Amino acid sequence: MNSSVGRLLNLNQVDLSDQTDERRDDQQRTLTTAAQRNRAAEQKKPLTKRVTMEQKVAVMEMVQLEILIVKMQLGQKIFHIFFRFCEAIRQKMATICLCLNLMRSEIWLS
Repeated sequence: MNSSVGRLLNLNQVDLSDQTDERRDDQQRTLTTAAQRNRAAEQKKPLTKRVTMEQKVAVMEMVQLEILIVKMQLGQKIFHIFFRFCEAIRQKMATICLCLNLMRSEIWLS
């Protein structure tokens, strides 16, 4: 009896190991097939939809550079407006000083 039970156990172990190997092979085939399908689907996409990560990063860097340039230009415009404002005030102050000097000299002369 021990020998027949032992044989059955040995047969079952062999069958289980064979099934495990078959499962592994099936999984590997499935993964390989899925990878091939993904590659084929990627190749079928039009070039406009095939964007690599490098291209996305390059576009993002260009956008950041453009934003920086716009900020610099706005800063220059604000500085230019402030400078013109200061120049206008200086001219007004010069006119006021000239008028005050004329008034003072007229007072002293009279």
